Amino acid sequence: GTITKRQLLAFTSGLRDSSRSSASADCIGDLPDGAGDTEKNACIEEIRTGTAGDTPGESFVYNSNHMAVAARMAEIQSGLTWQQLFNQYLAAGDKLNFDTSQAVWHANVSDKSGDGSLAGAYGLVLSADHYMRFLTMLLNNGVYNGNTILSASSVREILSDQYESNTTIRYSQFALFGYSWQYGLGNWRFCSNPSDATVCNGDVNPHSFGANGFYPWIDPAGGYAAVIGANIRTQSGLIPDSATNLFFGENLKPYIYALLASQ
Repeated sequence: GTITKRQLLAFTSGLRDSSRSSASADCIGDLPDGAGDTEKNACIEEIRTGTAGDTPGESFVYNSNHMAVAARMAEIQSGLTWQQLFNQYLAAGDKLNFDTSQAVWHANVSDKSGDGSLAGAYGLVLSADHYMRFLTMLLNNGVYNGNTILSASSVREILSDQYESNTTIRYSQFALFGYSWQYGLGNWRFCSNPSDATVCNGDVNPHSFGANGFYPWIDPAGGYAAVIGANIRTQSGLIPDSATNLFFGENLKPYIYALLASQ
């Protein structure tokens, strides 16, 4: 019915399990190599029928169901697979110029198997160098190496607070540490006062800390972007072992400010 693409990318679509946890449909990670429309559509149907939805825009619940639906919508609209979309609009030589053999989407990143069309960022295997090119593009309002990848207005939307007037955090892994960070389109908004967008915009660091070892962030006020990567796999619970990357990154920030000031 009324779910928007914006709500899917902001994790406020209402697609969740009954406990409002991080649990996502198993089929996202079970798509086999070469999965076709039938298998992908069946997974999206499983998400639709297997979740107890909140009113769209009402609740923030962090899980992969939102992104899987958004990705499948993009595939259907374009007639391309997710990997093809990625290669054409981001990885191409006149875009971010990735080595596409080193930037591949998988359903299962641990053994690099399965179709990653619905896996979201969790399914992307790439290098820190490739990741840095993407961050540099966002820092430079959508431009990388003279090539326009995204419009400046699109970048602003990606990094802006996407909570609606009645949005409540129902599940966030960071709430366990007392953080009430809010969300943009696919990225957390780390700042001193998350509940006041005007204050938050003054010192916001958009980031997208991931379970598979990356902690990337952008510091608009400082004029830099950074990413920490570690080859850490986890079988633990809500906060993965790679949370050490998050805290390591936070400890590094004062040194980055000092280095920038000395230049």
